[in-house]
Amino acid sequence: MSKNKDILFYVILVLMILFHILHGMVLPIMISWDGYLYVQLADILGTAQFPSKWDFLRTPLFPLSLKMAFVVGGKNPLSVIVINTFFGLAGILLIVSVIKQSWGPFLATIALLLLSFYPTLIVYEHCLLSEVATFFCIAIIIKLLSGSRPQHHCFLKALFLILGVTIGYYFRPTLLYLSPLVALLFGLSLWKPDDHPDNMKRFKHPRRFVIIIAIVLIAVAPFATAYPWKHISTDGNRRMAQQIIWGFVKQAAIPMHSPLLGKAADKYSESVKQSLHNGRLMMDGVRGDALFFEVADCLYKEYDSRLADFLRPAILNAPQLYLKRVIATFLYFTGFPGINSDNQAFTGMVLSDDTGTKLWPGPENIRKDIERDFSRPGGKNFSLPRLLRWLNPFFSVLTFAGWPATVFILIVGLWKQDRMLLVFSTIPLAFSLMHAFALMAIDRYVVPVYPLVLVNLLLALVIVFRPLKRAIRP
Repeated sequence: MSKNKDILFYVILVLMILFHILHGMVLPIMISWDGYLYVQLADILGTAQFPSKWDFLRTPLFPLSLKMAFVVGGKNPLSVIVINTFFGLAGILLIVSVIKQSWGPFLATIALLLLSFYPTLIVYEHCLLSEVATFFCIAIIIKLLSGSRPQHHCFLKALFLILGVTIGYYFRPTLLYLSPLVALLFGLSLWKPDDHPDNMKRFKHPRRFVIIIAIVLIAVAPFATAYPWKHISTDGNRRMAQQIIWGFVKQAAIPMHSPLLGKAADKYSESVKQSLHNGRLMMDGVRGDALFFEVADCLYKEYDSRLADFLRPAILNAPQLYLKRVIATFLYFTGFPGINSDNQAFTGMVLSDDTGTKLWPGPENIRKDIERDFSRPGGKNFSLPRLLRWLNPFFSVLTFAGWPATVFILIVGLWKQDRMLLVFSTIPLAFSLMHAFALMAIDRYVVPVYPLVLVNLLLALVIVFRPLKRAIRP
């Protein structure tokens, strides 16, 4: 029986690799405003314009990946699709390999099918954005946290985890702040149920002291490896400050009559009023229109070089409002409706029947070059986009249900002291909450952990329904 399940797994694996090649060839590329900027950054790398022209809100590995793809395949849509499809497929295979190792080939086969046909992940494989690369980095970290207890190679595995988090940071800066959680999960991978607390307390065994050093290194070393990039230019701190201010304005987390608003108070009030739906703000806050950006730009000029002067009173003077908008942001990430959804907009563009390049408005100074290099006329393809459009509402429900399932998996993992359940539950929750506390109310920011949420729903169903549990046994 176990042999049959293994055969089934590898047959499905080959078919899903072919499916990735198919949708890579059929579906179009979509380039948003950020996509224009990534192409520009790829062009800047390795030239005299670096670092003076670099946008230090973004780290270099994704633009570097694009530059390498352009060198090999030319600056065209296929080069972008190939590299993003690679990241997506590799991330899926890493996650599925962990599931196969931990819970057997049958559950791994279901997960492989589920993730391969996930419309949101497929859509972002066709977007010139770093979300799929971030998913790949998270999958690497999960793979490194899996496997047997590394009792005799403690520092070696710690080194790989430091490297994994560091690579993650250089793809997506927010991954850096997962390092304390990764260190904790690494410590749990070394913990044995028969370890006596007195031994830990007194350090009777030198190995335990070495483990503690390794855990501390995983928690802090990625910040040291990120230091050189953070200090190439002071512009990085200013851009991060702007991102945080942007979140407070977007989520209307500043009280109407706060002195922080200064001259922007009237425009801020008008922006909030125009965004009300039945007298309430949507989960993602105000509309991202011209009025919103006028308010944000005004506050950037005042506070982007002294963020603490903005952040401290913004939170301490209205803590209930701040927490309310944090909760709203998190609920928006879980699937509650918002006023501006990147996921919905991008899905509508990529899964349209017209397979031509989809271009959003971009910066005027580079738009013509982007249009020249990436615009491709498309024909009509009804079958695959129609299938994925039909699947999308079904998967949206599964993703929405996956968030309470993730909390359930966390509780079960704590109760059973199951480290892999804790890995699969804590990482998506921590990643999403980081963005929620920063009020980064853009739903695509948490797309990298949506595949893990789907896996958690699958694991929850197996735990709850005994017939499924018997089915997955090797």
